[in-house]
Amino acid sequence: MVDPASTTYAILDPIADSVNPALTIAALIAIVREWRANGWKAALLFAAAAGLGIAGIYTVKWSHLGVPYSSHTAYATSFVASLLTRRAWVRTLIAVWLGYLALIVFVGYHTWIDVATSAAIAIVVTLPGHLYKYRWRSGSRSIA
Repeated sequence: MVDPASTTYAILDPIADSVNPALTIAALIAIVREWRANGWKAALLFAAAAGLGIAGIYTVKWSHLGVPYSSHTAYATSFVASLLTRRAWVRTLIAVWLGYLALIVFVGYHTWIDVATSAAIAIVVTLPGHLYKYRWRSGSRSIA
């Protein structure tokens, strides 16, 4: 954990605070690209899948159940999971996501346990929407 009065904290805190807004902008760009490439229904499904993840994260507050939880991690994980459907962005997104998770632990916002449980929950909540979108897009009843 970094001392909040230190220069290191003064540099890293604004970086950590800018990651989720940047991911939100990237998601909006992805929705527009999805709309242009595949029509408004595909864009709506993409937005709904990401939105379900975010809504689930804030609706089910795991911290009330005594489970360590980080909404910062869950928000970032949900958006990164949604954006991974954009193949050109995969390496960058994974690097940003892992760097962000390490940063919020290093700065002292959350522990590794908070981060790990929150990421797992966010993936579980977000994934069904994207699997549905994939099935809808492929016209298949099976994802296998």
